[in-house]
Amino acid sequence: MSGQLLGRTRRPLGPSIARVGLALSLAFGALAAGAGYWQVARSVELSSDPGNPALIAAARKSPRGQIVDRDGMVLASSRRDQNGETYRVYADRAMSPVIGYASRQFGTAGLERAYDAQLTGAVRPDPVSDLLKKFESDPFDPQKLTLSISLPLQKAAVRALGSDRGAVVMLDPRTGEILTLASTPTYDASDITQPDTSAASDAFNALRQSQARPLLPRATQGLYVPGSVFKIVTALAALDSGAVSPSTTFPQQPKAETSGLLVSGFRVRDGHH
Repeated sequence: MSGQLLGRTRRPLGPSIARVGLALSLAFGALAAGAGYWQVARSVELSSDPGNPALIAAARKSPRGQIVDRDGMVLASSRRDQNGETYRVYADRAMSPVIGYASRQFGTAGLERAYDAQLTGAVRPDPVSDLLKKFESDPFDPQKLTLSISLPLQKAAVRALGSDRGAVVMLDPRTGEILTLASTPTYDASDITQPDTSAASDAFNALRQSQARPLLPRATQGLYVPGSVFKIVTALAALDSGAVSPSTTFPQQPKAETSGLLVSGFRVRDGHH
């Protein structure tokens, strides 16, 4: 045996370092992509989510923006209680099924929930200002929400519905704007948002247990058969042509509602009868 020592063959470090570097690059790339996705692509959605803790904190210390109708009449505003915390006050119960409520105890509903981020000021309409708000001492800038709904028309629709459970939706055919979004029975949203937590709890529980289901916005979530809207078109054409007048009656109508109307040998029946 020769006196030479046989050393262990060492593998070169270059390929191992390259593999480690590639793995670290992929890991940092995945982290950067994830951070960019949540902080850039999904930032607006997350910041405006009603469950965002920032919105909950803002609701306690910052007054929410006003909600006004198409003519500028204030429908919802904010006040401060004895502890300096804000609470919501609503002008008319006819608007409660539409506006909903913003309560420290029971959260938000209706438009108060849909535009929670804008009303609290957590999200600003100007993208540049929205990016720079983190450097400001007060990042919240509550926005005012203007509706296309007319409060007088809304109140008239609620009065017309009376004690019935139902809904009335009125649109401007020229623009598609919603002028009325009435739902009955209504409720007073200010009872839910008042600073007296005990009274607010009693009011909310009474609304939840009511068989009339006043918290259900029937104009948007009620299951109703649409009215015969095309009858408006034919009625206007008949009135405009002079074929009928507002006092015109048809003596054959009562019988036709049960046995159908005979027209040129064909009996036409109403599907509802």
